[in-house]
Amino acid sequence: MSNSEQYRPLERGTVIDNKYEIEKYLGESLIGPTYVVRHQESQKLIAIKFIRPEYNPTQERVKKLIQQAKRVHHKNVVRYGKVGEFQGMVFFTQEYFPSKNLRQEMLDKEARNETFSIADVVEIASEVLQALSAIHDAEIYHTNLKPENILIRYKTQDHGAKVFREIKITDIMTASILGDENIKPSPYRSPECWDNGLQFRGPQSDVYSIGQVLYELLIGKPARGTYFAPTSMRDDLNDRIDSIIEIALSPSPQDRYDSPQLMLDQIRTYFSEEFLQMSEASSDSSSKVPLYVGAGLVAVIAIFGMVLSGGQENKMDVALEKDKLLRTEVSNEAQGMAPGKTKMMELQNKHKEDGMVYIPEGPTVLGALSQEFELVTGIDREKQLSEELKPSRDAKTWATQGDDLAQKVPVKAFYIDRFEWNNPTLIDPDFPQEPTTKVTYDQAQSLCESVGKRLCTATEWEKACKGWENAIFAYGDAFDDNHCMVNGEYIFSQDKDCYSSYGVFGMSAGPREWTDSSAKGQKNEIIIKGGGYKMQASERTQRCAFATSMKPEWADSDLSFRCCRDAE
Repeated sequence: MSNSEQYRPLERGTVIDNKYEIEKYLGESLIGPTYVVRHQESQKLIAIKFIRPEYNPTQERVKKLIQQAKRVHHKNVVRYGKVGEFQGMVFFTQEYFPSKNLRQEMLDKEARNETFSIADVVEIASEVLQALSAIHDAEIYHTNLKPENILIRYKTQDHGAKVFREIKITDIMTASILGDENIKPSPYRSPECWDNGLQFRGPQSDVYSIGQVLYELLIGKPARGTYFAPTSMRDDLNDRIDSIIEIALSPSPQDRYDSPQLMLDQIRTYFSEEFLQMSEASSDSSSKVPLYVGAGLVAVIAIFGMVLSGGQENKMDVALEKDKLLRTEVSNEAQGMAPGKTKMMELQNKHKEDGMVYIPEGPTVLGALSQEFELVTGIDREKQLSEELKPSRDAKTWATQGDDLAQKVPVKAFYIDRFEWNNPTLIDPDFPQEPTTKVTYDQAQSLCESVGKRLCTATEWEKACKGWENAIFAYGDAFDDNHCMVNGEYIFSQDKDCYSSYGVFGMSAGPREWTDSSAKGQKNEIIIKGGGYKMQASERTQRCAFATSMKPEWADSDLSFRCCRDAE
């Protein structure tokens, strides 16, 4: 392209690289012109971004950076594809995610004279922090995160009865491709990225950026200079948010959260109740629908018909109300027992090198929620538990622990392996490793002891699975039959969004796992938790409360384990 033509949009129907046909011109971004194209072979729509020649990109260098970005497999991160060259301009392809960005969402709120609810803010920040954790695992640092590259899309299911907010971050490689010197200072860029010779790139830089986004979501504008604490600007906040903002926006990176995960853990500790709240989705009370808050947070169950004939509430409404009261009680008590920020960070880092996650002391909801019994059969629990309706014990499909109705149970602090044995924290995500299976209970116990650990109890396993929100599944309350799956197969890469809110991998949809708890009513059998990986891929087996039991000498290709350790 000549200099006079390089910014002129290509015409619709232009074929790029003999396979991408232009459908629409999306406009200019910092990096260059962007198009929606149709892959001529697959007929799928994807996005193409061209890099302006003045940035002096080389196809070889861009290809290397895009290969690094392709290691990220996360629901909150836009996926990257191929690299090529057309008419003298280097381009790369990426996932096409039709949406609006957070800046547009902010402007829409402002036009309606509305503010973001605390539940909205917690959800958006949590999804973005999960995305940042995923790219940092691939040694990528965004350093230019701002509302313009946080994408939001709303989806409905069941004829509009359920509304989901999907969030993805984009432009994760822009700073790496263009160089920091080509990115202008902004309130969202951390001071060290433009004040100190553009030398610093690290996780704390992105923590600063999300801190600014969080502040703007709460107050309506980013923090500048000596800023006001959020609680001084808004009446419905408490000082817990002030400390989070203060740490994230510290001028020195050493004083910020060391990672997005630590910031996320703090938000979940302080705002666990907000994870259970329903966001307002409509001003029309006759057709109000709930906003599901995304995997990793609790997805609130859809509103069922509130009134039956005769004006009586139906059983699901009663079940939901019981569950809400129980989970709120447990959440408030656990929050009151949580350690302070400094201590929490110290505990989280203590066994990080061993691939373990710290689970703080506090109660959990052990057993199946009332709504789970209604969702399974729609009949009374008493009838469901009667002998004539129980499946055969020989089929091993009925929970030995999970058929207990949920109750509050105290749990001491402990550490749990983030991954199933052999805990592949250092495995290259491009070469994911399957967990070790075909182990007996005794073998699992011995392997844990060999590294100074022990098998987890069934209660510890369930608490780690249910997370801060005491969810039905490790990813929320709404069943996802494609969770942890890629092309219909379970994925073992740690980059996939397959974690409970505590940050433990593969607890729903993973292999079954030995525990160190005996099965009640089953002589010489050990409780096994989890499932959905091979032999029992179903909605019920993915539930955190679900359990089976086997003799200690049993071993099969669907049975693995992970280890725990007491918190000193």
